[in-house]
Amino acid sequence: MSPTFFNQSIDHIASKLSEEEVSSIYGYNLVDQLENLSVLLFADDTALIANSTYGAVQMMAMEMFKEIGLEINLSKCEAIRINNGDLVEEDLEIEPGLYIRSVKKNEQIKYLGIKFNDEIVFDSNETFIKFRNQLERLVATPMLHSDQKLIIFNQCLWPTLVYQLQYAPLESPSVKKFLEDCDKIIRSAVKDVLMVPEDIPNAMMYAPRKYKGLGLIKAAWEGQLQQLNITTKLKQCNNAHLNQTMNFEELQRKFCRNLKLTNEEIVGNEILTKNHPAKIARGILREKEFSTWTKLPQKGQGVSHFREVPYANSWIFNTQGLANSEWKSSIKMLGGVAAVRMVPGKSQSGILCRFNCGEKESLGHVLGGCKHNEQLIDLRHNNIRAMIAEELRSKGSISQ
Repeated sequence: MSPTFFNQSIDHIASKLSEEEVSSIYGYNLVDQLENLSVLLFADDTALIANSTYGAVQMMAMEMFKEIGLEINLSKCEAIRINNGDLVEEDLEIEPGLYIRSVKKNEQIKYLGIKFNDEIVFDSNETFIKFRNQLERLVATPMLHSDQKLIIFNQCLWPTLVYQLQYAPLESPSVKKFLEDCDKIIRSAVKDVLMVPEDIPNAMMYAPRKYKGLGLIKAAWEGQLQQLNITTKLKQCNNAHLNQTMNFEELQRKFCRNLKLTNEEIVGNEILTKNHPAKIARGILREKEFSTWTKLPQKGQGVSHFREVPYANSWIFNTQGLANSEWKSSIKMLGGVAAVRMVPGKSQSGILCRFNCGEKESLGHVLGGCKHNEQLIDLRHNNIRAMIAEELRSKGSISQ
C-alpha cells in the first residue's frame, strides 16, 4: 500500500465514522457542549467509540472499509465493554455466531506500545533490566573509544527510554526508584568508560559541555521534561475535547515545579509558551549543576573561568587532535581527581612532590613547575608558541 493511498484510506474512514449523523447517534458524549466521539485513529489502528453495544455493532457494519478494498480481521479485534462503570467480560456479538473477544477483568492489554488495564502499566523492572543489559554491553565492547561510547549512549541507547518516559506514571514509587536506579548505573557506566575515580563530581557530569561538563543525561530530570514536552504538544493541538478535559498550563507548571524551577525562571524563559520547553528547562538545570560545581571547596576551584570562553571548550565533545588516553586524563584533571598528592584521598605519603622537589604536589606543580617534567613542560610551551605564530602568520600579522 502506497503512503498516499494509506493516507487517503485513513481520511476516508475518519470522515465516515465522524460524520454528525453517525457520531450523534452512536458516538459517546465525553463533554456536553461538544460533539460525540465515535472514532480514534493512529496509523493503521482504528478504535471505535460507541455509547452502546448496538452502536458498536452498527459502526462495525458500515461499509467504509470495503469501499476502499479493506476488510476487518475480527481475530485481531478486541472490545472493551463498560456498563455503568463495570467491565463486561461477555464477548461482543457482531452477528449470529460471529463474535469479537472482550477484554477480561485484570487483563493487561497493549495499545500503541503502551500496556494498561484499569490504568497505565509501566514495567519498571523489565525496562530497567533491558536498559542495564544494553548499557553493560556498550561499556564492555573493546571496539570503541571512550568518546564514541558516550556518543552512542546519548544518540542511540538513551532514546530507547524516551517513549516510555512520556507515558510513565511519574508519581508512582516504582517509577521514581526506576529513575534513581537508572541515574546510578549511568553514572557508574560513564565512570567505567572514562576510567575516572568514583569521587568525580556529579555536578561536573551533568554540567553543560560548553563549560567543560560532560552534559550527561539525568533520568530524574528526563521523566518530567519528556512529559512537559508532550503536554505542550497536546496543548498546541488545540483539540476541543482535550482542552475541556485537561488543564495543560497547570500540568506544565507541575512538571516545572517538580524540576525545582522558580517562577522567575519559568516566566523569564517563556517555558510555558515555547515549542520545545524541555530543551530550555534542561539548559537551566545544567547551568545550575555548573553553578554547584563551581562552589565545591576543592574540586570547584577555577571552574567558574570555564564560562568565559566557551568555544575553547569544544575538545570536551570533539576529541580531534587528542589521543583517547589524553582525553580521559584531561577529564580527570577537570574533575579534580587526577592522581596528585594534593588531592584529598590520593596519597598516604604526604603532600610533597614524589620527586623530592620540596614543593607541594599540586596539578599546577606537575604541569608547570616540577623539574622532573621540565622537558615535557618546555615541549608543550614550544608547541603552543609555534601554533600561535602559525596562526598569526596566516592572518598576515607577522612576517614569515
